[in-house]
Amino acid sequence: MKNLFLLCSALQLSRLAWAQTTPLPIVPLLPEVVPASAPIPDNEPPTDYLGAIWVPAATGNFDPQNRPLSEPIDMVIVHDIEGPVSSAIRIFQDPKREVSAHYIVGGDGRVWQMLREHNVGWHAGNRNINHRSIGIETEGYAYQPGWYNSQTYEAEAKLVRDITRRYGIPRDRTHIIGHSEVPNPKDPTKFGGVSGHTDPGPYWNWAAFMILVRNDARLAKAQIPATIRPGETLGASLTFQNSGDDKWPANTASDTKEALQASGPLVVLGTEAGRISPLFNLQGWLSPTLAAGASSDTLPGESARFEFTLRGPRELGVWSDQLRLTTMPTAAQGALPISFGEKVTVAMRVVPWVLDVSSTASEKSSSAKPILAQWKVALSIGGIYAVYAAPPKPAKTRRQKRFSYRIGTLTGDKIVEAKPEDGGKGWLFAGYFRFPEPSKEAPTVSAQLISAPRGVNESNAGALRFIGPFPAASNRAPDPSQIPGAPGDSNR
Repeated sequence: MKNLFLLCSALQLSRLAWAQTTPLPIVPLLPEVVPASAPIPDNEPPTDYLGAIWVPAATGNFDPQNRPLSEPIDMVIVHDIEGPVSSAIRIFQDPKREVSAHYIVGGDGRVWQMLREHNVGWHAGNRNINHRSIGIETEGYAYQPGWYNSQTYEAEAKLVRDITRRYGIPRDRTHIIGHSEVPNPKDPTKFGGVSGHTDPGPYWNWAAFMILVRNDARLAKAQIPATIRPGETLGASLTFQNSGDDKWPANTASDTKEALQASGPLVVLGTEAGRISPLFNLQGWLSPTLAAGASSDTLPGESARFEFTLRGPRELGVWSDQLRLTTMPTAAQGALPISFGEKVTVAMRVVPWVLDVSSTASEKSSSAKPILAQWKVALSIGGIYAVYAAPPKPAKTRRQKRFSYRIGTLTGDKIVEAKPEDGGKGWLFAGYFRFPEPSKEAPTVSAQLISAPRGVNESNAGALRFIGPFPAASNRAPDPSQIPGAPGDSNR
């Protein structure tokens, strides 16, 4: 039996007791291994796992084998390095150490492969387990909190998913165990291999890790609007295929805005780590971080459609956010939300509103000036808008009154005028005006024509156009090329 270097650190027996406070999986022993054929040479494509960085271990630190033809692979052993990635690489490449593992996972999510999977690593402190397992070393320290982060768990779970898929290994805690759960070959009442290791330690979150191992999702279809306007609410949906092992429980609430379930943690679509989405619609999402749940249970291999709404931000430009499926347990279920599966970027261009309003019948006015025509527009959101007028061409322009518009703004009425000879020339830029947020008491903003050439009234007064909101006013009209549906060259 090769002497194992205590890579994961030789810890006191008192620490070993911690590893045995919960029932451990029963690992049946295999008979002594007899190589079935000559080992496969190591001049093949170097990595078994796509994306792994190939850094070979010293040839004297492992047993060349021809697994799984010579013997089955049916376990994955999780270790910690008790140090950084560089220390594990240095030790595995030192032939005097007589220790090795197949993979190393770094805190930044990178994966190194140091042994081909068909070879036997010396990592478990149990010859039988070595011959039937793949060993994974994890950057960090067993008894120092903060080393195992989301990148570590995600990368390692993805690696384990790939290994278990290729060898048909059940994704459970009998076949995916820590070094602390490896039987001591000299004393069946003890664990941690022959040296009594306790890694990956008490800060390794097995519940979260196994959720990531057992759950996966692939985007099947996306229906996302390409453009949206400030304050506008549009429908959207993402359809995912359940490519994992666990059922996705449905939202059984009668009101889909509520998240209630009985069969297990609800699977919902939302942002990661409780981050508030800039696109959320308070009336259409479960919360500012969660968009929707599935309407029916989704078994492995089936697809689920997550329908939600998007609310356009006030600021113009391209907005995006990443959404992902998340297990959302209740407090009574005693677990934390875990995001899994494919990340989907939802990107939309926020463009200004372009609202054309025709004149309506005038109202009686108590002021000295009569109202010849009026316009009312319902804005979805307040702010600064560019206003255009399209006055009609009068029968005569000589010695005629100017077109005079009174526009109700946040700071009071504003008067805008146009020359009679400008009538009939299309849209005239009147300026920028700030309008209040719409409310039940004041759902619309209004403008009136209070003076015009003879013969102009509500039936032929033309239209007004509101474009916005914009972040600030300007002395120039908006660039039409940047605004879908905006007017062309203005005359004012």
